[in-house]
Amino acid sequence: MPIDEHFAATRDGWRADFTLRLPALPQAASKGMRRACTAWLFQGLAAPRGTMAETGEAALTALVADGARPTTSTEPWYCERSVVATHFGRGWLALRRSDVSFAGGAHPNSRVESMIVELDGVRALDLDEVVPPERQGELRQLLARELRRIRGLSADGPLTSEVATDADLPIPLPLLTDEGARFVWNPYEIGPYSDGALEIALPAVQMRPFLANDPW
Repeated sequence: MPIDEHFAATRDGWRADFTLRLPALPQAASKGMRRACTAWLFQGLAAPRGTMAETGEAALTALVADGARPTTSTEPWYCERSVVATHFGRGWLALRRSDVSFAGGAHPNSRVESMIVELDGVRALDLDEVVPPERQGELRQLLARELRRIRGLSADGPLTSEVATDADLPIPLPLLTDEGARFVWNPYEIGPYSDGALEIALPAVQMRPFLANDPW
C-alpha cells in the first residue's frame, strides 16, 4: 500500500514538520524501502547520537534536547523535512529529500537532495551507476550550456564564482520525475548563498541517452 505520513508539532520554541510519501511497492522491497526512507528522513536527528529517530516525535525530542530556542530570539526555530517519491519505473525508485531549517544565524538553510534506489536489493545508486562515466562529459557540457543560458552568461568565462570552467562543473545526482530529470545545485555547492539554488530541468527524451537504465 502507498505510504503517506505527516507529523507536525511545536514544542519549547521548535517547530517540526516531517513528511514521508511513497507509492505502493512490490512486497519484497516495501519493508526495506520504508526503513531506508525513514532513516533518510530523520538522518542526524537522534538522541543519543548513534541511534536513529524512527518517528517525528522522537526527532522533535532530539531537536529540543540539542538546544531550545533562546528566549531573546524573535525568530522561530524550525526543521521541515520531506522524503517524497518523484518517479517509479523499470526497477528504479526516485526520491527527493527537501530540508529547510533555521536554528539561529543569518539565514535559514535549505537543501534538495536526490536518491535513486534499485528496488532489487533496495540499494541506493551512485552517479556512475545512474550516468555511466563515459557519458558524463557530454552531460556536463549540456548542463554547463544550460546554466550559461539561464544565467545570461557568455560562452567563455567562469560559470560561477566557484566554477572556473565548464569542465569543473560537478554533476549532481539527477532528480528523476515523470517528465524528465532535474539537476539541483544547493546554495554554497557551486556559488555563494546569494546565488540561491541553481536548477536545470531536462525532458525525458533529452535525458534518456545519458542514463544506464530508461526509467520511463
